[in-house]
Amino acid sequence: MDMSPLLRDILRGLVAGEAGMGVVAEYRDLVPLTRPVDDHSAEVLLFGEGSPLLDDECRELLDTHPRVKLFVVGGDGRRTTLYELRPHRKQLGEVAPDELLAVMRNSLQETDGW
Repeated sequence: MDMSPLLRDILRGLVAGEAGMGVVAEYRDLVPLTRPVDDHSAEVLLFGEGSPLLDDECRELLDTHPRVKLFVVGGDGRRTTLYELRPHRKQLGEVAPDELLAVMRNSLQETDGW
């Protein structure tokens, strides 16, 4: 579940440029989805699609960490899927960078006060 270096750089720059948001870790090798959450208390995971077990992995992570938001970005950077609170899965389709950041920010604000 990785993405191209160019797409990774673009997304890192987008997140780093937003007030109140930051990249806490990057994993270039396949790791269990729970690792960034367990290691860094990450609230949002942004990763590339590609695993045939992706739905199962997302479901498992959300079972143990229900506040986490999972954004899966297609290899071409045009398709994005949001996973949150099982069994919710929402296809976002083609999303411009500013729209992706808005969805990420809104999804975090929805969990405030939990």
